[in-house]
Amino acid sequence: MVPNISSIREHIIFINHSIPLAGHPGVAKTFELVTRHFWWQCLHADVSEFVARCDTCQKAKSRTQKPPGPLQSLPIPDYKVTRKKGLQSK
Repeated sequence: MVPNISSIREHIIFINHSIPLAGHPGVAKTFELVTRHFWWQCLHADVSEFVARCDTCQKAKSRTQKPPGPLQSLPIPDYKVTRKKGLQSK
């Protein structure tokens, strides 16, 4: 059981997530690595939060959305655009 000191807990997660040998694994693998030697209440939530804040993981993570399609031009209107009364440009 690890004492309720956030700096100690964060360092334990850091060692199991951010060192080169760990290779920035995701939440599940980091959780598994930490629980080999340590445990505390809300450990999974702490690991999830740490991984979500990890800059390296956020930059390297793959996209889950479909890539956007090609841009398409809008047609140019054949009429003159006029302003309504009361609207003035700044």
